[in-house]
Amino acid sequence: MNILTIGTATVDYIIPVSAGVKGKTLIFEKGKKYEIHPPVMRAGGGALNAAVTCARGGESVILASEWGADAAGSFLEQVVRAEGIIPRVTISRKQPTGTAFELVSPDGERTVLVSHGALSSFSFSHIPTKDISDVSWAYVVTGSLPLSKIEKLIRSLRAAGILVALSPSAQLLSQGKKALTSIFNMSDVVIMNRTEAALVTHISASQTKKLFAELDRMVRGIAVMTDSNHGALVSDGSRLFTASAFKASVVDETGAGDAFGSAFMLGLIELRAQCKKGMCSEEEMSYALRRGLANAASVIEHVGATEGILTKKQFLTQKRWRECHIKIEHLSVVKH
Repeated sequence: MNILTIGTATVDYIIPVSAGVKGKTLIFEKGKKYEIHPPVMRAGGGALNAAVTCARGGESVILASEWGADAAGSFLEQVVRAEGIIPRVTISRKQPTGTAFELVSPDGERTVLVSHGALSSFSFSHIPTKDISDVSWAYVVTGSLPLSKIEKLIRSLRAAGILVALSPSAQLLSQGKKALTSIFNMSDVVIMNRTEAALVTHISASQTKKLFAELDRMVRGIAVMTDSNHGALVSDGSRLFTASAFKASVVDETGAGDAFGSAFMLGLIELRAQCKKGMCSEEEMSYALRRGLANAASVIEHVGATEGILTKKQFLTQKRWRECHIKIEHLSVVKH
């Protein structure tokens, strides 16, 4: 069984900052020089982060992305091959590799300056047919891909019999509810944070059940909502699962969402779960939530998006990941 991750792969320059931090605000005076801590260079981007999660979980994984014909692209290729990931990457001669400069405050919160770089030339047709034939799941991180290309991509995945876990970018979410519904309705898992879910549904972020009632109407399969340091919530249309986050000493929040989303999908894969509307067992859903939350907690305790990603052995043997409080509530079934 193969897993395909599609979308963003970037080089992240992580810069711990203390100067200029004023509560929730970073203030830097124009024309002034500031001393900083030494930057750390890491591989990042949602699709690459997800690929590392799946590879460390012992699965065969293919990364489909695009980066530039530059030193940053060479660095990413080295990382990918070292993790045992199969690269199916378009090399752009026109655009550089995507880059992010992440200013990390002492409390672990990050302010990101991002240049998306190469991704627009990527196409599903660039992936060899022989690779697709063995793929069961695809984790799609939309990044800067245009709406029309995303819709075509997901249709191609579904036509190939591949289950889709979708991690939509802010750019995609800004397209509006009508455009998103057609994409969500082709996806087996859709993962957003609480703020994004409120933006998409036009429902207050505090009204959890109303948020999920609307998401359940939009999403073909499972609606997943991360909730910062509170944990995560999942609805299969008939039950709402609310899971508490694991305790963690926050160093850098970079990649926490990717770590959770990809490990949640991986949890379903590991149990060979056939999760559809109202059909997931409580054991399968609870395992997937615990898998995702453990991975996210480990990642934020390290610098960079991939350093703390758990292996399957670490998840199964480390005592701290064995118990996760999960509340289950029954909802009205959403019909499709």
